[in-house]
Amino acid sequence: MIRKVCPICEQTMSLPHYCKNCRQFVKSPYVRDITYYLNESHPEGEKDCDYHNVHRGRESRNAKDMGRRAGRTIREHTGMGRKRIWLAFLGIYVVIQLIGAVGSVVAKRYVQADRDVDEDESFRRLSDEEVQEEGTPCNSNGHYSVTGEEMAQEILRIIDNGGYEIDSVDTSSWNYEDIVGDELWTDYEISIDHYMYRKDSGFKDLDPDLLLDSMTVNYDTATGELHGVSMYMTEVGSGAFMAGRIVEFLQEQEEIPGDQAYGELVEGEIRSCSDRGEDGEESGGWMEIPDEGDDRTEVYFHETDGGIYVRVWKGRE
Repeated sequence: MIRKVCPICEQTMSLPHYCKNCRQFVKSPYVRDITYYLNESHPEGEKDCDYHNVHRGRESRNAKDMGRRAGRTIREHTGMGRKRIWLAFLGIYVVIQLIGAVGSVVAKRYVQADRDVDEDESFRRLSDEEVQEEGTPCNSNGHYSVTGEEMAQEILRIIDNGGYEIDSVDTSSWNYEDIVGDELWTDYEISIDHYMYRKDSGFKDLDPDLLLDSMTVNYDTATGELHGVSMYMTEVGSGAFMAGRIVEFLQEQEEIPGDQAYGELVEGEIRSCSDRGEDGEESGGWMEIPDEGDDRTEVYFHETDGGIYVRVWKGRE
């Protein structure tokens, strides 16, 4: 089957030019013709894989950390004699010139990328006000009747009950229209990102550069209707617990049939995903609630890099 993969976060893309996982416009996604899900093990006998050989984004972050450490080393030696001070300033001047040159190249690339987007007549960004004035929900997502703001309030309770504390909350939006073939795709979305840490972790006394866990509520810019919730947790168990509570809340709101203990089912499935990997391969899976019919909730969970990515989403109508 043909699958499009985001070159930024390496997740499967359900939309033609927009990655819901990292919320980035992707003009040229990777296209893979495969017969297995990207989170599954390689087929037996496969020696090379275009997808899994893509360099991880964390390598670039490691390079940035090395650069910061080098900068600190220069500053620590500026007080060791007049000659060393002069050499340190000379080194700083050279570094500044190099950063300026690199920045110029990066800026030109971003300008070119923006120009490419502007020249693509099928792609159009819209403001929140434009979308809200029209009042029509997007067609690339499913929509719950519960609002994003209601879900965001519930998320605060779930985070607290899960033993976490909020570090910060950010709100952003992404609204676009794109023509794919003869079909007009619209994606109108406001995202509320909750960055958090465990209450018992002593996080405030640790390295401030450490990655925080996160939980994001996504809802329609035009109508306020909930699209879904996604999260990245460093502990599989915590991600499983919170996903289960989200599903139970949707059941209470009558968005999901209440005839089964779906919250416990989701939590159990996610907790068991750590046992599915073979020889260190990443593991995960899909669930549909209920398991048949058009009006459904999709649960996707993917264990990677010692953590878990989970998405609880309304299926596209």
